[in-house]
Amino acid sequence: MEIKIPNLTGILTSIASFEYTILKIHQNMGVIVHTITAQQQPVEIDLMPFHYLSTIVETTFGSAAVVVGALIGHYTQKGISNYFKKRKEQPSRVLKRTIKSNKKNATKSIDKATKFVFDNRKKDGLWYDFSSKHHGESSYWISSFVGLNLLDLDPWNIRIKDTAKELVKYQEKDGGFSYSNLASSDSDSTAFAIRFLSEFGYEQEVYKAKKFLDKHQNSDSGFGTYLEEKVRKDYDSRIPKEESLDGWISSTADITTSALLANPDNKKAVKFLLDSQQEDGRWRSYWWNNDIYATVHAIEVLSKLGYKSQVKKAGDWLSKEENISDIPFYLALATQGMIRSEESYDKINSCVEELLSSQRKDGSWNSYDILRFPSHSNTEPWVNKSRWREDAKDQNRLLTTSTCIRALSDYKTIDNNIF
Repeated sequence: MEIKIPNLTGILTSIASFEYTILKIHQNMGVIVHTITAQQQPVEIDLMPFHYLSTIVETTFGSAAVVVGALIGHYTQKGISNYFKKRKEQPSRVLKRTIKSNKKNATKSIDKATKFVFDNRKKDGLWYDFSSKHHGESSYWISSFVGLNLLDLDPWNIRIKDTAKELVKYQEKDGGFSYSNLASSDSDSTAFAIRFLSEFGYEQEVYKAKKFLDKHQNSDSGFGTYLEEKVRKDYDSRIPKEESLDGWISSTADITTSALLANPDNKKAVKFLLDSQQEDGRWRSYWWNNDIYATVHAIEVLSKLGYKSQVKKAGDWLSKEENISDIPFYLALATQGMIRSEESYDKINSCVEELLSSQRKDGSWNSYDILRFPSHSNTEPWVNKSRWREDAKDQNRLLTTSTCIRALSDYKTIDNNIF
């Protein structure tokens, strides 16, 4: 690949001589020196050796150093970044060493965090988090969520088999699972349970759960959270019959991605997901107060199905500085999404370093208000601020910590892809 440097005469008017050496490739690769003489015609530079660039700049005149540095910065940014966009980005030597170091730290971090999560599992084998006035603490949904994040941390998943064994006891007669024993069964909790229990067999239970999940697919092919008749029955004393349930039963991106992760063969749901991608590349989150959640799960679905352009567009949105949250839960999700969408290794590395530095002494990460509870009629909570209750945090830090574990585990696999 080659790029062209345009006429340099106007740029270098203050320099006595226009002949200088701008690049020196690492000695082990053999010395390759490009000498450029300013002239009226553009000069072509072969960028292929940039894989091995040791970032050594030599100039004939010291006064040229600033200009040369600026030129290299400008053209390497444009030329090399475009080159790497067409091919898989190759990390620099420094970045490789940093990744290697961070991987060691990530291993230690995962060990501490995993101990925290298992130390805080109840004797019944379930995890509990997100306490609420009317629904108590989530147990069934959160146990599936945390369990999925911990898969493959030990051989045969011995430690989380007990969680699956306990969880399956609470499947409702209709096949669904719920947020807790005080809540109505819903599609999201059921989808997470399907994915988790599938890892341990439970074929009959999973089959029943999938049948229940399918009932939540709407005419627009997306998935809603609840079934209207079930909500009317279970929340009869709290929701007047004349009030709309459109918010809770309408199709949303985050619930549809959850359903697709449980059943990726649903082509109609895939189309809904593709059609609901926003112009800037993200998807809207309904039950979460940041669009990172829906976007990362959409990336997970579509990357498995081969929708590269949509994944790339989502990854570009995700990696923008203004969209990266400093809340550990969202930061960990963003890290997962950028790894799957093959975004900049520098950006991924930066996120991982932030996660590593913000881990608490007990192995967990701080939790914040992240779970949103829109009112039952609210179809656009990112615009309409009406709420069923205030936003909630995982006060036991289990959802956040397990999500950070998964992000760091994903990070440790990068090495296999680039070396």
